[in-house]
Amino acid sequence: MKLSDGTQNFWSQVRGYALSSALTIAVAFHFYGWKTASIIAFFLFICFIWLLSDIKEKLIRSQPDQFNYETTTIEDYPLLNFNWFQNQTDRLKLLGFVQIMDYKIPQSPGFARCFAHPVNYCYAEVNEVFKATGESFARNASITSSLEQDWTLSSINQEVSITASIAYGFWRKPRSLRIYYPNLSLEELFNKHLKMRQQMITNIGVSVLTDVSWENYVNKQQEGTIYRKKAMKQKSLLLAMIEVTKFELNPKSEWLEDYAKFIR
Repeated sequence: MKLSDGTQNFWSQVRGYALSSALTIAVAFHFYGWKTASIIAFFLFICFIWLLSDIKEKLIRSQPDQFNYETTTIEDYPLLNFNWFQNQTDRLKLLGFVQIMDYKIPQSPGFARCFAHPVNYCYAEVNEVFKATGESFARNASITSSLEQDWTLSSINQEVSITASIAYGFWRKPRSLRIYYPNLSLEELFNKHLKMRQQMITNIGVSVLTDVSWENYVNKQQEGTIYRKKAMKQKSLLLAMIEVTKFELNPKSEWLEDYAKFIR
């Protein structure tokens, strides 16, 4: 699979800097000897660290500090696939979900509808994201459950794509499971989610958290926003980009993290 533009640009900068540095050191060694070449090599290494630090700082600044959202209505989105959205809404309601909020993220050109299940204690979300041209970029539905000890399970009915590479490389959480189920109906997705959740309950010995209010949803999103920025600050840019690159070359449809270690 082809690498994303951002990943290609990063490695292009690293490769260009490495080649120019190697050439500079070779010339210095040839004309001035190993002592001068060593000093120049050390200086170029410091510059490389600064380059990585500068790129990382820009990435960190691009991450929000708060989960900011605005309530909205489906009528505000004339390009939305209304029939698909209504179909997903009707199916979720038949499964026992209750619609709790239509919202948008100001920085993101998209629309999301959030649901809660008052019996099985999980959230569902249906969303559509648009390109700058107004053309639909992606549509998907997801179901999420929160469990004790900071465990979470997310089931998504779409094909995993390289757009998830940054999340995988920089801020995936050890106790957050994410599984992609392409081409499943909502009924099948819901059944898969509940089955996997029950396996987690049995294997780990934790219970499902029962607060499925909109206020709790917002709190969870705020916690996630804070965690993502903190994780990006703490992680090595070079190591994270290696993981991003490996993911883009071979996207993973199951992110089991600590759960995989636990059941082993």
